[in-house]
Amino acid sequence: MSNPFVWFDHRSDSPSGASQFYEELFGWKRADQGPPGMTAFGEGERPWSGMVTAESLPAGWLPYAQVEDLEMSTAQAKKLGAKVLKDRTRGPAGDFVVVRDPSGGAIALWQAPSAGRNA
Repeated sequence: MSNPFVWFDHRSDSPSGASQFYEELFGWKRADQGPPGMTAFGEGERPWSGMVTAESLPAGWLPYAQVEDLEMSTAQAKKLGAKVLKDRTRGPAGDFVVVRDPSGGAIALWQAPSAGRNA
């Protein structure tokens, strides 16, 4: 599959409440490691999801799809009618841009550090 989802954030005004809800609903276990300021879920040192404060982005789940070229993918998304919600941001594992597709759904376009990231 091209451009798979590689991460999922849950953004809310109560990340600790959201964490407790999913732990009780699905039995999710907290990861041993994760980005600072985030409650991460996963297996040991391999988290796949995190709970964070919503900040300026809409509350809810935000999937991250891997792209080879973040600038090109962002330009293509805009050409197709997407609106940029969060400009290029450096995260702990790569850079991302959050866009809202023309139907209203938000998605993060994520580029790995080895895929042309400027240091």
